Amino acid sequence: VKAALLTAADVKALQINVDSKDGIVSLNGTQETATAIERAVAVARGTAGVISVENKLTIKIP
Repeated sequence: VKAALLTAADVKALQINVDSKDGIVSLNGTQETATAIERAVAVARGTAGVISVENKLTIKIP
């Protein structure tokens, strides 16, 4: 999932912590926009072996 996030457009992958266990992926961290959060979740869901995604990402307030 982390590798996929690194290549995703509009996603600041280095600001996302990815934890996974038994196909359940948890995304923690911040992004600059809601669109970036939606994209990160979509990328994680589209990764082989992922059953579900727990989105704990928040928008970074400047």
